[in-house]
Amino acid sequence: MKLSLLFILFLLASYDSFSIKCNFTHPHQKNISNKLQSNSAMQNFADSEFGNFRVHYDTFGEDAVDQTDLNQNSIPDYVDSVLFYAEDVRTFFQNRNWKLPPPDSIDNGQSEENNGLNGGTPAYDIYIRNFDNIYGFVSPLKIFELDGERAVSSYMNINTSYDDLTIYYTTGIEALKITLAHEYHHSIQYNYPFATSSNTNLLTYESTATYFESEYVKGNQDYFQYLKEMFRNPGTASFGAESGGSVGIYAWSIYFKYITQKYDDEIINEIWETPKGNLFEVYNNTLLKRDFTIEESWIEVLDWLYHTGDRAKVNYGFESAEELPMMLINNLDTLKTTDVINNSRFENLTFSLQRIVTNSNLNLLADTIDIIYTRNNFSIDQINNSEEYSYQYEISKSNQNNFDEITGSPYYHKLNSDGFITPIIYFKEGGNVFRLKSSFPNPVKRGSDNSVSFPIPDSAPLFTNVDLVIYSSGMVPIKTIRKLSSSKSIHRIVEVEFSELNLRDGLYFFSTSFKNENIFGKFAIIK
Repeated sequence: MKLSLLFILFLLASYDSFSIKCNFTHPHQKNISNKLQSNSAMQNFADSEFGNFRVHYDTFGEDAVDQTDLNQNSIPDYVDSVLFYAEDVRTFFQNRNWKLPPPDSIDNGQSEENNGLNGGTPAYDIYIRNFDNIYGFVSPLKIFELDGERAVSSYMNINTSYDDLTIYYTTGIEALKITLAHEYHHSIQYNYPFATSSNTNLLTYESTATYFESEYVKGNQDYFQYLKEMFRNPGTASFGAESGGSVGIYAWSIYFKYITQKYDDEIINEIWETPKGNLFEVYNNTLLKRDFTIEESWIEVLDWLYHTGDRAKVNYGFESAEELPMMLINNLDTLKTTDVINNSRFENLTFSLQRIVTNSNLNLLADTIDIIYTRNNFSIDQINNSEEYSYQYEISKSNQNNFDEITGSPYYHKLNSDGFITPIIYFKEGGNVFRLKSSFPNPVKRGSDNSVSFPIPDSAPLFTNVDLVIYSSGMVPIKTIRKLSSSKSIHRIVEVEFSELNLRDGLYFFSTSFKNENIFGKFAIIK
């Protein structure tokens, strides 16, 4: 399948990495009058209860939908589901004061100029096709004036099935629901002043659509895949990214979760209602109405992101922060007798989490210094800027010239940079640590547990390599992983992300070994 630049694509390749949802082109930048093959006639159609949607589908051939019809209304159940949830998504956005997509023409196709409506009626058209690993996409039709305002009509294509676990991060009806919500918001976006600005970029389009899909399907964790990838490779997730291949355009839906939780949903509507100004000016002016700035929001959202997963704090940050993926350590240094000096590079509006630990022995946890470095230049020339910027930091046990004391600690910090790089510093004093009695959590719940902690031998110091072997229930080795030992709470462990284990549901045995000492145990994975 060739992908037109007019398409808003909602792709899902493999959740071993992350899914490229959309290759978005602003509709005002292209001639959108050409009809595309993706809205060509299909064998059947059905209209939704309130007539706002017409769903087109096939019953035989490569685009055929599942023919199951339990309610015997002569419409496949899958099509019934599309009709029901499309209306529900429309109501969801209507209740949040969004302007809904216009009909196919100004006068419902009554004039000669507007004859030949897409799909045969002014209803919004949804086409169900077999697109292999594509969730869906929206295509614009034409630009016209409606009630004195610019309007863009469009239609949607979705997939015949979302059941393949090897392709889709979210499957089944849940996948259908988030697809409809995500793509319908793209149809809405076309009709807002913000979409006409040449200074907008993909991040606003995709992040807001991804935010609303997770709001529509409360509890759905599809956006977790983008957060996890951003935490693994934060340098690929610039907040000013234009590239459709950047994980940031989806992962930063978490920014919209942050500002709506801090304020309200209306703040997103205000952004899209803004007709002029570059991306950062629009965001900043919207926040200034609430006595806040975009620079302040950037530092705070990074702080909220640090306090997720095992670092979550009670009554602070994101709702259910403990369930969110945790920001990963991008670099680990040990402060011994000499100072730690580190040189690094990253793009503007990205971040990097550095960890510095002091010497430790077997039973004493080291002091830990975590530092989020970020370059937060929100000038207009930084939109879509992919240049990398260098910085150097030093950590010392002694007070030296041009060093700053790390609050609440006996350590000192110095940063050399171009002046735009900001450190966010966290200090945790060490203490006694002990062996974990068994793996944790146990059982491991697929979809909700992000990692598994395994006990390590008493002889294994912190921050040293420990070998982990996973065995089948028949004691056949199926996976070997070497990991640095670490600590969680007061226990010494090796921690492995659930995605790295890549195991099916069932019972497993494990061993951890350091030199000649071994620990054996068992754990289970359940849905």
